[in-house]
This record gives sequence, structure tokens and C-alpha cells, in this order.
Amino acid sequence: MEAQTPNQPVSNEASNYDEVFMHRSLLFDDSLKVFVNLYLVVETLKDYAVKALVNTVDHLGSVTYKVNNFLDEKVVKVSMAELWVSCIEQVYLIVYVAHLLSDVETFAISLFSLWAARWEANPHQSYGFFRIKILGALVSIQNDMVAC
Repeated sequence: MEAQTPNQPVSNEASNYDEVFMHRSLLFDDSLKVFVNLYLVVETLKDYAVKALVNTVDHLGSVTYKVNNFLDEKVVKVSMAELWVSCIEQVYLIVYVAHLLSDVETFAISLFSLWAARWEANPHQSYGFFRIKILGALVSIQNDMVAC
């Protein structure tokens, strides 16, 4: 006996009410088995989807943990680099201030030399202080050499 869907008309083979009822019961039973099989497939797919979602979330958590550790390491390295740059900048400022102070010192020595060169001769320095300009220039050059 071939299976028929519930919407198809009953064939002429079924001659009485009991046979029609039996035929429809068999069709309903077949339809119910198909429905139960589909329900089992849907439940299996639902379980599979839940497991896949849990595995995906777990994987994302693992990736997030690894990315956070990687970023923490890089932040520490960047912080150390910033610390080194800051130290270098401070040393540069100290050296720059020292250079400016040596320039001021050199300028002061030059001014003192010019001022002292005008002093008059006395019994101890019979030639006067004119040569102090040369000594001032030598000290200024030496000061610039040491400062560099």
C-alpha cells in the first residue's frame, strides 16, 4: 500500500469506513513519525548550535586574554621608552643650561679682560694690564673647549 498525504483524496480501494479510517490512521502515524524525526533533528541542531556558541565565546575569551597580555607587555615597553626619553630630555636640558652658563662665563671673562686692560701701570706691573686681553681670550677659548 503506498503512502498518501492527508490532503489527497482517498482512493477507490478503500471500500468502507473502517478501511478509510485505518488508511488515514496509517497516514497520520507516518506523518507523526516524520514529525518526531524532524523534532529530533531540530533538537540535535539546537544542541549543536548551543555547543558551537559556547565554544566560540570560550575562544573569544581566550583571544581577549592573549590580546590583553600582549597589550600589557607593549604598554610596559612603551612606558619604559617614554621614561628613557624623559631622562634623555632632562639630561639634554641640564647640558644645555650648563652650556649657556659656560657662555655667560666666557662673556664675563671677556668683559673683565676689556675692563682690566684699561688699568694704568703701577710699580709692580710696569707694562700695564694691556696683555690681560690675550690671557682673557685664551681663558675664554679654553672654557669653550671644556664646555663642548
